[in-house]
Amino acid sequence: DVFRDVDRVKLRAWSDAVGDAFFSRHGLNDADCGYAVPGLTTDRCIRAGMRRVHQACREPSMPYPIICGTIMPPGDERIYLSYEFTPQYSGVPAKVDDAFGAVLVEPRGTNSLSPPDSMERDSEDPYKKVTAPLLCKYVPPLIQVAGISSGFIAQNYANSQNETTWELMGCEE
Repeated sequence: DVFRDVDRVKLRAWSDAVGDAFFSRHGLNDADCGYAVPGLTTDRCIRAGMRRVHQACREPSMPYPIICGTIMPPGDERIYLSYEFTPQYSGVPAKVDDAFGAVLVEPRGTNSLSPPDSMERDSEDPYKKVTAPLLCKYVPPLIQVAGISSGFIAQNYANSQNETTWELMGCEE
């Protein structure tokens, strides 16, 4: 990956290979396409800068895909916390502790910066939906999501703070 051209979304060779192997014959291996369900989520992906959006569940016979990956918060003894990518949301579905988990965002918000101000939860209903403004860095394409899902070994042994090692191991941003 360090010998490849620089790209905006840090799409690695591993994700390219996964896209070619599993998604190309279905026309889903575009590096600049988002994924969502038809309607508002698709519209918001397009407004976030995606050229095209692959839509799940357009017809009753289409599946609802869930791609699972894992995340490892720096310095956390618990590794391999479940992270789900779906056409409607992405995130760690279960609350791990007060500082982590139970926050889901639309697919276009997966690689967003945190809101500038902390969001206050309703003390009467802590599970009440909260809308937060997001600054979207980019929308991860489907092949990158699949690459993240299957790249756990590299992610486990590479230090995400060391960009060179991270790139040599082929880890996604």
